[in-house]
Parts: sequence; C-alpha cells; structure tokens
Amino acid sequence: MTNTATARWIFDEFGINVRSLAVSRILFGLALLVIMFPRYPWMANFPSSSFAPPLGLAAMFESQPPAWVLWILVGEATILTLLLMFGWRTRVVGLTLAAVLLVCNSFDYAFGKINHDILLIITLVTMSFSDWGEALSLDSKRRPPDHECLINPVRWPLALLVVITGLCMTGAAFAKIRGGWLHLESSATLGHLIANYYVQHRDAIVGQLALNYIPTWMWEGADWSTVLIEAAFLPCAFSLRATRWAYLFAVLFHAGVQYTMHIFFWPNLVTYALVVEWDGLLSPRVTDRLERFVKSTNVWQLCAAGIGLTVAMYFVGNIPQALLRSFGWGEIELNSILMTAVLLGCGYYGMKSMAQALRPSSTPPLLLFDGVCGLCNTSVDWVMRHDPQRQFRFAPLQSPAGQAALRESGLDADYIDSIVLIRGGQVYTHSTAALHVARLLGWPWKALFAFVLIPPILRDLVYDFVAEHRYQWFGKREACRIPTPEERQQLIFELEAA
Repeated sequence: MTNTATARWIFDEFGINVRSLAVSRILFGLALLVIMFPRYPWMANFPSSSFAPPLGLAAMFESQPPAWVLWILVGEATILTLLLMFGWRTRVVGLTLAAVLLVCNSFDYAFGKINHDILLIITLVTMSFSDWGEALSLDSKRRPPDHECLINPVRWPLALLVVITGLCMTGAAFAKIRGGWLHLESSATLGHLIANYYVQHRDAIVGQLALNYIPTWMWEGADWSTVLIEAAFLPCAFSLRATRWAYLFAVLFHAGVQYTMHIFFWPNLVTYALVVEWDGLLSPRVTDRLERFVKSTNVWQLCAAGIGLTVAMYFVGNIPQALLRSFGWGEIELNSILMTAVLLGCGYYGMKSMAQALRPSSTPPLLLFDGVCGLCNTSVDWVMRHDPQRQFRFAPLQSPAGQAALRESGLDADYIDSIVLIRGGQVYTHSTAALHVARLLGWPWKALFAFVLIPPILRDLVYDFVAEHRYQWFGKREACRIPTPEERQQLIFELEAA
C-alpha cells in the first residue's frame, strides 16, 4: 500500500474547512481569556515549603517565581492569546503560547494538583501546524482568494489531536479500571460526589438532589458509563462521525459532573469544538462581520489591548468573575453558565444537523468511478440495475465532468484510488462511499450500511486490497465506457452536463 493511502486511513476523515477551524481558534482563545487568566500569580502567596514539583521544568528550581515574574508571564500569555484569536502569525504565536503555558503549568503543578489543561498545550502544538489561521485572520489579508489551503486544507494536525485526545481519555478509563472503579461492591461515582459535597463543600443543588433521590443501582451504572465513555474515544478516533458522537456523550458527562460536583472540564470542551463544522452553523452574515472586525485591527492594537487586560486583571482578577461578583455570583456560577451555553449549542447543532439530513437535496448523488476499470464498470451496471428510481448520476473519473467534480471536492485531478460519492455537499471515498451507495439503494442493500460502525482504518483494508489488484483480476479497458441510450440521462461525460 502506498504511503498516501496509509496516511489517508487516518487523515482524510478530518477535512474540516478552514473557516470552521478559524471559528474554533477564536473560541479557543476566548475561553483562555474568560476562564483561565489570570491563573498563576496565586503561587507567590504560598511559602516555599509547599513547593514540591514533579519531574519537569520546575524541578530545576528551589521555589516558585516571585509575583512580578508570574505577572509578566500572564501578560505574555494574554497578548499571545489575542494575537492567536485574531490570526497573526498563528503558527509561531501558537507554539510560543504553548511554551509559556507549559512553563507556568510546571510551577502550578508543583503545589500538588495536575489539571486537565495539558489538552490546551497539546491543542496549541498540533493545531499550530494546521490551517486554522488561514481564515478570519490578519494572516489571510496576505493570501490570494484561491489559496491552496482554502481548497485542500491540511488534515493531519486535527486527526493527530483527536488520536492524542483518545489516548488521554483511554488512559483515564484504564486507570479507573485498575483502581477498582467497576467493583460491584462499591460506587466510585457516589464516593466522589460525597467527598466533593461534604469534604470540599462543593454543595451543588443538583448534587444534593442526586444524593437524596438516586438509588444505589443507578450509581453503579454511572461508574460503568463513565468508563465506557472515556474508553470509546480511541476507537472512535478514526472516524469524524464517530468522534462527534463520542464528544457529544462526553459533553453530557461533563455537564453532569459540573452540575453535581462543580468540576468544570473546560479544556476538554474547547478541544471538542475543533471537530464542529462551524461554517455550516453560523450564518454568512455573522462570519462576514467577524472577518471584517478581525481584519480591521493590527498587531499593535492587540498588544496594547493585552497589556490593558493584564493591568485590569492585576486589580480585579478574572474579569468575567469580577463582573459576576457584583451580582453576588462567582466562579461556580460562571462555569455553570458556560456549561449551559455548551449544552444549548449542542442541542442547536443536533437539531440543525437533523434538519439538514432530512431536507431533500435538489442535486442527485454523483458517483465517480474509474472509467477503464472492469470491476468499476461492472459495479456501476449493478447499481443502475438496483436503482429503479434512477437517483444516481455517474461520471468516469477521467472525464471532464469527473475532473471538475474532483476539483470542487478538493481531490487531486489524477485521483483513481477509489470510487467517489458526492451527495448533499459531502464527499465520501473508499468503503465509506460504497456503504453510502448501499444505503441509498433501499432494502435489503440498506442493511449493509451497518458496517459503517467499523472504523475506516479496518474496513478499508479489504477495499484497498481489492482496489490495488482490480486491473490484474478484472481487466482494464482501452477507453472509458460509452453510454447506451438508456444510460445517457445518468452517465455524464461533458463538463457542461456536470
């Protein structure tokens, strides 16, 4: 198998367009400003005797930095976050921000608690090599409208981030299993809730209701559900659709933890946001206004704004929390508000996706195939025979119509690795395309679509093996097939017909 085919196993599923990645980049930076900063200066108030760093950068020091050094680091992180949000030199800025946060966290962890925000650093490092700075950004002012990344975005950084996130969550599930989380004679979830409610005084109203009214057998179900959700991340990491489902269940899990124990997994949430097609959710008017606002700024204005925010945080602390404190609320209420907003967003995303799936497409599905392959032509004949409604259109990959469809789909003009199904703006290749074709043919062939639950990396093994030997086994034609009079309405060749 070629290196290209091997890379495609993992990466092609994650072709999120650059405008959606840009929205995720802005949300990522906004989350840092709203939730995280200023986080680190508290260390200066603790005695050096409490400083016990784990293996890492902080282990090279005898005590934590003084307050003025910590505030300089906060100021740098704030400025870098604004530059990242507005898309100025995103690769350099993203990697630099990751380094600053890594330095700060190494000292933060020296006081006994390691948080989930390692995901923030992992996200910054991986996505700095993506195209998330190529739209809605200051950098895009220097790019031509037909820049390559807008047509064929770099896919491997997001795929790698999803796999690493899956490894992290699977590690958490494995640790729970080894620690006795699933023992039937005890309930780990209930124990955590009791410890948080009575010992740490995280007295959430929902937590109190859960303690009073949820029976014991349901707590055991919560233990198993927690482990299953975390363990599902890695198997789902090879399919964008499966990843989105795993992340949706994880959001519901995080919401339950927030409402019962006041533990906010916000680094996880901003990482999950990267697999959302924001460009399809937000109206063009919103994204156009956002783009005009971003491009109306310059780097010096952003640096000045970062200094101003740092000064404001020096006097009042976290600014959103300070505003809520004026109404008698604080960090817990802010986290609950943000968690509720995420849940409402998931509901909106789900309803809009369902409406789009149920809405009939005005454009019939187009199936591209290798016009000189004997197996491919036989397969097209089979689909035509089992498509009495004549809903499909077909075009050889080598034809002008096929070449135009490939360009519009972001695939190379010489692509012949598999069939390509284009339906409702979505592009499917390899075994995924074949399963979607079966789904559209009706029963009993529709039942074959159940195989979509198998990760593409596994089911494409068979597909690619046959594809590589198709000429040897099934023959090769001298030229593309000529449509019969019955096929002329479905089998297209010319560019104008596409």
